[in-house]
Amino acid sequence: MGGHKECTAYGDYRRHSYASPPHPPLHKKPRWESAESKRKKRVAQYKLYAVEAKVKGTIKKGLRWFKKTCCRIVHGF
Repeated sequence: MGGHKECTAYGDYRRHSYASPPHPPLHKKPRWESAESKRKKRVAQYKLYAVEAKVKGTIKKGLRWFKKTCCRIVHGF
């Protein structure tokens, strides 16, 4: 009644039913297309490759140790 306006909640942003939703500025590229986000994704991939290599090396060293230890036990070196 009277001066009451219906409000709709969108996250922290509240808008009146007669207002249009906010639009991003046209000069900004979407986040998923920016060069900075591509660089961050590429760097994260490099870090993942480094971790994979370390894990693979650790497993190889462990298996080599196990094999050498078993050979010493069996052959009595």
